[in-house]
Amino acid sequence: MEDREIARSMAKVLSEAGLEPTLDGCIVTCKDGAARLEIGPAAGAVGFWSVQLTWDGELDGEDYLAALPVANSICTDHAWPGAFVAPREGTELLDALGSEGESVVARARIVHPTPEDEAQVRALAASAVAGGVTLVSTFQASFPEKGSDHAAGAVVEANEATAPAVTRERVAAWFEAQGISEVPVDEEAQTITLSLQGSPVDIVLRDSAVCEIRVSAALTGEGSASGEPDPAAALHMCNRVNAEESLATVCVIHHEDGWFVVGSVAVPAGAGLSDAQLDRTIHDGILAAAGAVRAVMHRLG
Repeated sequence: MEDREIARSMAKVLSEAGLEPTLDGCIVTCKDGAARLEIGPAAGAVGFWSVQLTWDGELDGEDYLAALPVANSICTDHAWPGAFVAPREGTELLDALGSEGESVVARARIVHPTPEDEAQVRALAASAVAGGVTLVSTFQASFPEKGSDHAAGAVVEANEATAPAVTRERVAAWFEAQGISEVPVDEEAQTITLSLQGSPVDIVLRDSAVCEIRVSAALTGEGSASGEPDPAAALHMCNRVNAEESLATVCVIHHEDGWFVVGSVAVPAGAGLSDAQLDRTIHDGILAAAGAVRAVMHRLG
């Protein structure tokens, strides 16, 4: 499918769900309750489409520090959307935080290899609506006085998938084609585990509707005044990277008495992925997730 055809199909699917989409070239925008959806080719990530979500709540620059763990919780608790706190259009984040009267907004992102059929368009549309609900409900619960309580209610009907499902066997075959014949699998977690230049790389397949690539690095005390890990500083740096990224999302997690920075690229896979889409997801996903982690660690450094 060409981009304009995908956009027309997306607008039709959202209209059938009871929304009122606007089509401008290859970009589809609409409101679903307190969430604004913008769907189109991903800027800076060739071969991907993205959903950009915005909560209609109005946060002051002073709310920024309180909003960071809220956005991070969405990233840690859900495969998507990848949430972050950003300035209004035309304003740099640091300028917004340092200027009286400036506001910031809660945003989130979902990515998918360029859809190849209507089933994938519908899967992306359904993920967009569900992601909007997650973004709105999470921030509304934390900042009830800052936004609308208008509930979203769109339901996107799924089509039967025509592309093959993402399976452990297909992912293992992809790595074998790259010359990696031994692909370790954590059976309990349903995760393929590898290493990239000393950093753990996980392909998470526990949910057939999600293909998620994760790259992680331990958060050390290097660069901090105390010599101890500084998760608050890491949250801020993760948020800055997320606001600049187009494909990966990076967050901070606490696991077994340690702090980690985790980069993730998670795509909706309920309508399957073709071989070309799976190749792009794994290859570009690993590079993007690793790059996001490196960007955070470098800034903390």
